[in-house]
Amino acid sequence: MALGRVFTNPDGSVRVLRLNARHRGVEETETQFLERETAKQADLMALSFVDVDEAQLPSSRMKRHAWRVNPARTALIVDPGVPDPPHPRQALLDALDQATTIDQLKGLMKQMVR
Repeated sequence: MALGRVFTNPDGSVRVLRLNARHRGVEETETQFLERETAKQADLMALSFVDVDEAQLPSSRMKRHAWRVNPARTALIVDPGVPDPPHPRQALLDALDQATTIDQLKGLMKQMVR
């Protein structure tokens, strides 16, 4: 059983810390190993966390943005209520649809190649 540490961000999203067992000390427990590695990242120290068996992590990363810690704080779930994020260039795509002149299209094409 390999443990992963799941940190809950203020917005409810999660960060998962999975470690390579080869870097674990000879007499170090998994929890001690997680504590040592967590201490190296100051931004994680302020977040609440739960240690879960890596087998309980969702098998697909397709909905990674919707991963949440379940209410019992024992595993991760995929929250169907979390909307899919917009396309990274959705505003640009919308502007392309609304362009009516060649000059507008040229300006948008310059933005696309940046």
